[in-house]
Amino acid sequence: MKKYFVLFMVSILSVLMGACLSWVNNPPVQEDVLYGIGSAKMGSESTSWKAAENRARESVAFQIHAAINALQVDYNREVGTGNRIAASSLFESVNRQATSTAMSGARIVKRGKRGGTYYVMVSYQIANIKNSINGAATQSGVGLTQVEIDALVQNALQKLSEQTPQVN
Repeated sequence: MKKYFVLFMVSILSVLMGACLSWVNNPPVQEDVLYGIGSAKMGSESTSWKAAENRARESVAFQIHAAINALQVDYNREVGTGNRIAASSLFESVNRQATSTAMSGARIVKRGKRGGTYYVMVSYQIANIKNSINGAATQSGVGLTQVEIDALVQNALQKLSEQTPQVN
């Protein structure tokens, strides 16, 4: 009887632990926030937490990087070859600044541990991307007007929304 009770409790605990970390496989989806999930299984607990956090931040940075790269491809199709060098410099600057800001600006939302693996979820406000792109475009010296910078920001946000799953 005792053996069955222990097996029952172990199975209940494993179900509860799986439910507690449901956000790992199904992160929330919000229109104004990007989420990144990171996991790690290292030699020590502190190293595992730090590695999982860094991987979650890298996930957000990758999403931003991919959206800006897609924007650059679209932009290059529209402009002539003479403007591509200046545009390339601009997009490199925007990409560097936006991903750097994401790496430092993402906030830890959840942490969990399951089976020796550590998980961290971070969130990043999309409004911060607007500021990064705006700042990088202004400082790049490419000579864009504020209207062109605003259009660049809107297009980057559009690319992000295209690659982010939408709420049904």
